[in-house]
Amino acid sequence: MSSFLIPFKVMFFLILVLLHSSLVFAFSSSIAALTRGKEAETLLKWKASLDNNTQTLLSSLWVGDSHCSWVGIICDKAESITNLSLPDYGLKGTLHSLNFLFFPNLMRLDLRNNSLYGPIPSHIGNLSKLTFLDLQYNNFSGNIPSEICLLKGLELISLASNEISGSIPLEIGRLSSVSEIYFFDNYLRGSIPASVGNLTYLSVLHLYQNMFCGSIPKEYDRISSKNMISSEIMFFLILVLLHFSSVFASSSSIAALTRGKEAETLLKWKASLDNNTQTLLSSLWVGDFHCSWVGITCDKAESITNLAFQILG
Repeated sequence: MSSFLIPFKVMFFLILVLLHSSLVFAFSSSIAALTRGKEAETLLKWKASLDNNTQTLLSSLWVGDSHCSWVGIICDKAESITNLSLPDYGLKGTLHSLNFLFFPNLMRLDLRNNSLYGPIPSHIGNLSKLTFLDLQYNNFSGNIPSEICLLKGLELISLASNEISGSIPLEIGRLSSVSEIYFFDNYLRGSIPASVGNLTYLSVLHLYQNMFCGSIPKEYDRISSKNMISSEIMFFLILVLLHFSSVFASSSSIAALTRGKEAETLLKWKASLDNNTQTLLSSLWVGDFHCSWVGITCDKAESITNLAFQILG
């Protein structure tokens, strides 16, 4: 009969395992509940910091006790926020009270085309799972916080059309997953960090309408190593080069020289490509006037402001 009895030590061990599992589950559930509560609390605190019209608007969009049902918010199965998207709502205020520390699972942050202002807070670096960051077409000012460069999973970052000044952080080369960067139409100065050459997945780089100076570092040659088509990134690097040469051009003679150099640079680059690409571009770039060529937009002074090409293949 005793052979059928579970020894005391074994039974005690099994009880400990069951207790441990229960405690771990209870602890995990408590942490998850605490996180959910902090997310909702942080959103409401941020809403209260915004201007009156924005508060009224968000009060009409964020209805009910469950923040996962609020407009612009998507949650995972554990009811933790993974997506905060409120573009084009005219939101006015700062991000100071939106403490990103309490959004551990946020993957997408889209606040484009609003009236948000002030600095981009350094605690944005806590969004360790973020893959998409779009803050373009707002009134953000100050520098690009270097903490953004901690977001190694980031695939797209757009800070375009704001009032951001200073230089691009030297640490930008740490964004090892990024494929699209949009920093155009700001007040950025200085040179472009050589560490951008480490961004081997980069396929789009929009830096025009800033106040950069200097030359394109030789490290940029490495960018194409993991792109399907290297010519696409070259288009946007040429765009940077053109704005380096034209941003301070003021007199008509300098402007005329810049226009000539732009067309000359494009034709020289075309001649360096393979035969099929040269044939394709020859069919797209017809005539002597480069501003009429496909994929090219010029300003009133006939200086190129945009090169927009799909992958050429």
